[in-house]
Amino acid sequence: MDALYPGVEIHASVADNILHSVFINRPAWAKAAELLVTLCVGVLVSLVLTWGRATVCLIFLICGIFILWFSGLEILKMENVFLSPIYPLISLGATFVFLSLLRFRLSEKQALQITKEMERIDVELNLAREIQMGILPKVFPPFPEHDEFDIFAYLIPAKAVGGDLSPVRSVCRRNLAHLG
Repeated sequence: MDALYPGVEIHASVADNILHSVFINRPAWAKAAELLVTLCVGVLVSLVLTWGRATVCLIFLICGIFILWFSGLEILKMENVFLSPIYPLISLGATFVFLSLLRFRLSEKQALQITKEMERIDVELNLAREIQMGILPKVFPPFPEHDEFDIFAYLIPAKAVGGDLSPVRSVCRRNLAHLG
């Protein structure tokens, strides 16, 4: 097979395992154990993805893959019992992908609702701003028949509607020559 591990050593290892009764076995309870691990992994992934942040979920996924894979290898080394990590890994990956897509869709839907609400508020603010600006007089000077005083004013409306007009500056100048 290979220059580093010749066929004679393979035969010697097989003969040694037969003489010492060391066999890889798959007990009857192996399928039940794999199913139990698959269910536990599915529930655990569902809980973590429901309440965890994205980085925590990704770290959990990577750690879960390593734990499942290497625990299967350790059981094989220590007990010579083969428990397949494939079904729990498939469950872990499928649950992660499904719940991540579901979570993304819900976030997208929530962002769309917030955007619609912001647009509605913006329309209402613009309408209120127009009403507020419509209240102010448009004719200057307000008293054209009086030349004793001059009134000058300008208005820069605030960006949000409120109880004040900010900043408002007006200048009143008396015609002292008339009085005097």
